[in-house]
Amino acid sequence: MNLLKNGCRYSDFNFFPDNWNTTRASLKKTWRIEYRFYDPEFKEKYPKGYPKVIKARLNRVKTLEDRQQLMRELRDLERDLLKTRGTILF
Repeated sequence: MNLLKNGCRYSDFNFFPDNWNTTRASLKKTWRIEYRFYDPEFKEKYPKGYPKVIKARLNRVKTLEDRQQLMRELRDLERDLLKTRGTILF
């Protein structure tokens, strides 16, 4: 679990497919990043955390190398946004 300055937290990122960063990753599967965001103000509404799914047109990229690069960029961007903004937009 990753803590943020404002009391919010988020789970580790889950990547799909699991082997997205290898040369054997399938372009036929749906690629995405998932994690859960926990905000104390929304504890009653989302007791298990808000499920966040990032697809960002990943599956429109046709080459493995480009898709892996986009996945890395999205991961880094989302992590930076969470650390600087401290929250997500519901």
